Amino acid sequence: MITCDIFTLNAKIDDLRTLHWRLATDLPKGSLVALSVDRNYTDRSGRECLWTLHDKEVMLIGGESEGRVAIDDGDEEAHSEYRSHSRSAEDKIDGKLNEMVAVSAIIGGRQRLKEFGRGNRNLIGSLPVNEGGIMVVTSRINVHCPIRDENAPSKSIQKGRPDGHP
Repeated sequence: MITCDIFTLNAKIDDLRTLHWRLATDLPKGSLVALSVDRNYTDRSGRECLWTLHDKEVMLIGGESEGRVAIDDGDEEAHSEYRSHSRSAEDKIDGKLNEMVAVSAIIGGRQRLKEFGRGNRNLIGSLPVNEGGIMVVTSRINVHCPIRDENAPSKSIQKGRPDGHP
């Protein structure tokens, strides 16, 4: 059995708009964590959508992991992705992107360590929860960091033109 009673995610943004994150846990070295950094927005049909700045899998080393994400680079990538996939009018942003950046760490169902068992069935402790037959652990925090104008969708894109022309 693998016990998880500690899964603490911390994040801060420095003056250069770099997100510094750190995850401390009692999970064993080699555990895989899905780390994502997102903003959200509402599209014109009222659906909440994600603007993904960073989405990677990291391996725990000695019960912790830490890293950095350049917010402006992530926003630039997300903007490019948005422009390439946003085709219909209802896909467009209705309003503004959220100024909060959500940082999420998740112990998901696909672990390299066999000790977790299939679907993490051997994961116990005060933090794991059963989601659809898979034991998972999640931590999520929000930090304030407005998007820079040059990385935000232009008003013409928000109103329906994916090419940015009025």
